[in-house]
Amino acid sequence: NAVGLVISCRKYQTEYPELEDFLKFEGEKLVLPEGLAETVQKAELFSAENPDANVVTVQLKSGRMLLEGRGLSGWYQETKELDYEGPAVQFLIEPCFINILAKQAAACRFTDNRLVVELGNVVYAFCLGVE
Repeated sequence: NAVGLVISCRKYQTEYPELEDFLKFEGEKLVLPEGLAETVQKAELFSAENPDANVVTVQLKSGRMLLEGRGLSGWYQETKELDYEGPAVQFLIEPCFINILAKQAAACRFTDNRLVVELGNVVYAFCLGVE
């Protein structure tokens, strides 16, 4: 083909796993702060400089959320007030996922390794990275 386009596919001979147990869990409820989308945009200006690891750090502590993006030319961090009284938590997540949350959801549920958002008939499940 003239443009060099290659399409690859891999077929598995196993059954698709049931996801119901993964998607339904008792996690901490988190009401997202106002202006989160704008904060993510600013942090992503720096995190996008890491094409293989474009992630932002989210830290949750009593009453606040700290969001930070780091790149080769610098870093950006901003603290948002938050109605959260749970244990201190820190995780990495791609900015595009936080934007989905900020623009479409008012709240989510999370544990130490996953975050779930229900938007009508669609359920988003994110595995959270740690540093």
